[in-house]
Amino acid sequence: MSININDFKNLIYTKKVGILIEGVGIGDKIQYTHLPENIYKNFGIKLYDPLKYWVFDKNPYIIRDEDPDIYLILDKLFDDSNYRESLYGKQYFSRASKHCDILDIVCHTRQFSLYDDEDQIINYNKITIHTGPGNSTAGEIPDYIIDFIKEKYKNFQIVQIGSDKDKNINALDKRGSSLEDMISEIRNSFIFIGVNSGPMNIANCYPNIFKKIIITKDNQDYPKSRIAYEDFLNKEFIPQRQYEKTENLYQENWLDFNCSYFNVTNKDLGTTLSYKRI
Repeated sequence: MSININDFKNLIYTKKVGILIEGVGIGDKIQYTHLPENIYKNFGIKLYDPLKYWVFDKNPYIIRDEDPDIYLILDKLFDDSNYRESLYGKQYFSRASKHCDILDIVCHTRQFSLYDDEDQIINYNKITIHTGPGNSTAGEIPDYIIDFIKEKYKNFQIVQIGSDKDKNINALDKRGSSLEDMISEIRNSFIFIGVNSGPMNIANCYPNIFKKIIITKDNQDYPKSRIAYEDFLNKEFIPQRQYEKTENLYQENWLDFNCSYFNVTNKDLGTTLSYKRI
């Protein structure tokens, strides 16, 4: 259900609150991994997850084997259209910051996490790469950049993860593997190279991994209908998604400032580096 945000605090104190997520993508779910911890540190109360979403498998701030009194659909609770006017002029550096501001609570953690850091054994000779495209962002790493990466990191073990429909780059092929196996490959790698996609959001759960993200001309983070690619990277990419060009634009960061961002040109542009520096 969707509720008036003014009733949220009363609800959390008087009901066992369960959560529902409508978004089907990996990032759609990972964006909420901060929420149980932030709720608990504000109210001392745990959320209920009887549907057992995989992103909460190891989250210590979740209760699973009890039925809640009420469900909240998180996608509707944080729907932009409900708060757009009140959010104009605000700059958020994380989804967690935005969510906590909407709930009017303290944001104790801004980090996406799968709470499985104890399973992280980094192989410092291993790189995972996701060529794309992502389900919601059309960007795919061009072949000439793949060739450059393979030559530069020829002394590393390069593991390709992602969909079995992704192009084959002739690396150690783990395309089409289970979600659990893909998480393990990313979690234990030294470097993750990819596009804005589900695997990128998994990598963002692990701050000890070096994350190198390619912003391509087909990526929807680049608003090609409004501005030239190089102008966007040189003048506007900070990095964040640009929704529209208005004087009172509110902005939120979906991409992670802990990542390094690279473009498909030979030169550095604004906050992105040339792929030749990857």
